[in-house]
Amino acid sequence: MSVHASAFFNNKGGVGKTTSIANLGDRLGAMGYTVVVVDLDPQCNMTQYFLSDDDWEDLYLDSGKSANETIWNFVRPVSQSRSIQDVVAEPISLREGRFNFSLVPGHPFVSRLDDALAESWGKLRLAKVGGIESTFWGETLLATLEQQVAGLDYVLFDLGPSLGPLNRSVLLASDSFISPVSPDLFSLYSFDNLRTWFKSLKSALRGALTFLDDDVENNTNARWYKQVTSGVRAASLGYISQEYVTRSTRGERRQTRAYARFFAEMPEKARALIEELNEGTDRKSLESPQIGVMPHMYSMVSLAHDAHAPIADLTSADGLTGAQFRQRDRYVEDMEVICEEWVRRMGEIR
Repeated sequence: MSVHASAFFNNKGGVGKTTSIANLGDRLGAMGYTVVVVDLDPQCNMTQYFLSDDDWEDLYLDSGKSANETIWNFVRPVSQSRSIQDVVAEPISLREGRFNFSLVPGHPFVSRLDDALAESWGKLRLAKVGGIESTFWGETLLATLEQQVAGLDYVLFDLGPSLGPLNRSVLLASDSFISPVSPDLFSLYSFDNLRTWFKSLKSALRGALTFLDDDVENNTNARWYKQVTSGVRAASLGYISQEYVTRSTRGERRQTRAYARFFAEMPEKARALIEELNEGTDRKSLESPQIGVMPHMYSMVSLAHDAHAPIADLTSADGLTGAQFRQRDRYVEDMEVICEEWVRRMGEIR
């Protein structure tokens, strides 16, 4: 596949993930790339941000419609231990809005996948074909989207903070991921959690290789064999940090000591994760773990969510006033710098 799949993922909530993926995805589309965002967070915050209030009610007040026109329609066979091939012939429902990307709407029912995927993981570790196919359902999703969307460049996965089976399966289908962070102690812990977690995934997939028999190994067209042997290919591109508001003392802006300390320690923690995942390739040559800093936009974030629009697209009709127009324009400039670096890093691992 030529499409690059990148997930926004961290084992830490409250780090501005939804706002980041929505606005960075929008800037990526504005740069001329064709982008699809897939909402796989059971909370569906990305979908709520994207869809207008009327579209939201039209889709979700009808339970049958929401089941058939969201990501749940595609993944439902996995939750029922059926083959994902049952729905491959159907087009994936995509929504358009004020953002420069298309959205596969989320559904709270995706949380049901965890039990089925936990069972599939046990079968995968014994190299059972059914378990491998279910675990790597994300590969089938990407292949289907690439066939459906002309010139598709990037698929972005919006994930919750869990280290559970659902996120594991998505990351096994991803080429890369970005970790949104905030300047706090638990964001530091999250890098250690992720490094240990990915290390265990790599070990489990290596163990599964010992159960592959000659018939499977000799069938080089078998996608499941290729997936298990490829291991964990997702590279850590680094992290995007949230700007924190400094204190003002006698008119002088002063850093909060604890926040400054956490910021200073993040590169080392993130670098250890990058080295764990990107070993043996040019991906280790990333100059700095930090991709960029997401500007603090105060009330404009709420305006954007109320308008179901990217911050870059806000106008006076959405409630923008006075100095906010200059703030919006500076935000766009900052986001474009982050996106250029993001694209550069994704290009290194194609």
